[in-house]
Amino acid sequence: MRKEKDEIIELFHSHLVNTEMTVRDGFWMNWRRRYLWLISIVGE
Repeated sequence: MRKEKDEIIELFHSHLVNTEMTVRDGFWMNWRRRYLWLISIVGE
């Protein structure tokens, strides 16, 4: 059982290591603008 668990963990780990997270252009700029807008409304 331990060996099977280690193999599964290694499979997920190797998959995640090779994964890239892509964010479309302008995502953070749009997020920041919306965040600042929301803060201005809430008054925080």
